[in-house]
Amino acid sequence: MSAAPKTYTQKFTVYRHDGDHLGNVKPGALLRYAQQIATTHAEAAGLTDVYTATRTAFVLAKLALHIDRTPRVDEELTLVTQPECCKRAVNKRITHFYDADGAEVAVIDSRWVLIDIDQRIEARAGCSIPEIFAQGGEAAFRALEQEETALAGACSGKILLTGGGVVTVEANYGSLHQ
Repeated sequence: MSAAPKTYTQKFTVYRHDGDHLGNVKPGALLRYAQQIATTHAEAAGLTDVYTATRTAFVLAKLALHIDRTPRVDEELTLVTQPECCKRAVNKRITHFYDADGAEVAVIDSRWVLIDIDQRIEARAGCSIPEIFAQGGEAAFRALEQEETALAGACSGKILLTGGGVVTVEANYGSLHQ
């Protein structure tokens, strides 16, 4: 896997449904744009494969939004995101919003927490995954996996990447598509 670019840039146009009745962007739309660029950046860096293989997930834990000027409907914004190097369980990502003239209109400071689904399964079961399979078979493991996926999936604003088996159980779809 090649090294991820330190910063990632993407353009967004403020859609009409992202504005209020006066044509101002809703704060929730800016938050959604920031989450989208974080996801796109992770995919461009190949991190989805890493997290699928390691059965870990990043969950959005905290957001701070500062608006200098409220963007308007149909305005094109350039988002520039810059994450910290992933050195610990809580990681910081700053996303800047610039207008067409290059002036900063908003900034989002977010904190992402790394969740290891397999470790959560082992902690809940009180034994290792091979022991879960030996004692209760795949059905016991999938039941624990479904419960932990639902708990992680219930967190607001998340990137949730799991092992391949989780998508083979239809009951997990709701947790994965929240």
